[in-house]
Amino acid sequence: MILYRPVELDEFNRHLVGTIEVTEVYCGPKFQGDIDPATHLPLGWLRNPPTKVS
Repeated sequence: MILYRPVELDEFNRHLVGTIEVTEVYCGPKFQGDIDPATHLPLGWLRNPPTKVS
């Protein structure tokens, strides 16, 4: 997993243009939950997004 410092993440985000689409997902061995077939994101993620890493 690549972690960015906040200043690096801001610079990275400036280069993102348009819509980001999740096309594939890998759930590690400790993942508990279900994946939304439409978004390929964990169910409930949009209601409770993960916290930021600092």
